[in-house]
Amino acid sequence: MIAFDSLKIYPEKWVTSVQYHLKVVIVIISFALFYYNKDLNRQGLFISYGGMALIQKGQVVLIVLLFITTCIIPTTAQDIGNSSQSTSRGNWLYVGGSGPGNYSKIQDAIDNASDGDTVFVYSGNYQQGMIGVNKTICLRGEDKNTTVIDGCGQTYIFRLVNVDFYTLFIEINGFTIQNASAGIEIFSHNNTISGNIIQNNVYGIVIGWASNNLIYGNVIRKNSFGISTLGGDTWNNKIERNIIENNSYGITIRDYAEDTFIQNNTIINNSETGISVNGYRNTVVEKNNIFGNNLNAFFIIDFDSLLRRPREITWSKNYWGKTPLRHMIIFGNLKRYPFYQPPPPHPPQYILYNWLNFDWHPAQEPYDIGGS
Repeated sequence: MIAFDSLKIYPEKWVTSVQYHLKVVIVIISFALFYYNKDLNRQGLFISYGGMALIQKGQVVLIVLLFITTCIIPTTAQDIGNSSQSTSRGNWLYVGGSGPGNYSKIQDAIDNASDGDTVFVYSGNYQQGMIGVNKTICLRGEDKNTTVIDGCGQTYIFRLVNVDFYTLFIEINGFTIQNASAGIEIFSHNNTISGNIIQNNVYGIVIGWASNNLIYGNVIRKNSFGISTLGGDTWNNKIERNIIENNSYGITIRDYAEDTFIQNNTIINNSETGISVNGYRNTVVEKNNIFGNNLNAFFIIDFDSLLRRPREITWSKNYWGKTPLRHMIIFGNLKRYPFYQPPPPHPPQYILYNWLNFDWHPAQEPYDIGGS
């Protein structure tokens, strides 16, 4: 939702400008009538009673107009400003805190919210079971360091689930999300996960059967898998400006994830792999800091898809730590399925060959990406 401020449209300022110019015009005309009347009398010219009355009536009308521009128009401007604010933000529902009518459970607030509303969660430690979200709302924590959602080992903490195709625009911001099998499961479209600390889960964030999601500005640490895609119709997801550290696997992109953009992240000190791509179509890894991991990067490319799309994975301008190499070599595998396959229920058989990718223009200094 876009407020007037973001578009640089200020109706109250426009009305104030009109008010000012009307005042100036009215004052000028009033003085002109006054001095015209005074000048005629000084010169001894005769003015009929009707003419004098007309001039006086004109002055009275101008005074009334001046009063209207002073009192009524500012009220109109104030009403315009307030109405634009209320219609662009929806209602706010509160969880925790001490306010009257505040909810004690996040799920209850979500269930009672409507599309466009904001659920604001005050600082505290919440152990409230699995939380499902299936409507267009903003979930906002008071402070990411002190608004803690603890999963206590359950399956997931937040699950974003689509009801109708392409309907959801969910925002989750300002939480610590910890101690679950999955911190956030995204099975829907057009969502933004930003400004959170996601830690001590098996999967920090899981994206599956989902598109047009943005994972931005989070700290994702101490998980088995930091960010992972599941197979199946997952495309056009962006992972940007996150700090992904001290996990086992930082980012894992799996089969059937298309058009995944991994840009401007810091991916460091992960005990297994910083980033691993089991490529399908168009994965872009660009301008990240990737260093200090047990294995900075690894990939698997399907042989048949490589023939159709030679640049299945693009590695570009990443910082890999200090290296004497002008070009960065990324080691991986080429996967080829033999013509003959065993009948079901046996799984498909494939052969892996050693293969190379390159970051032809690696950065020589780390990027100042900052963090959440």
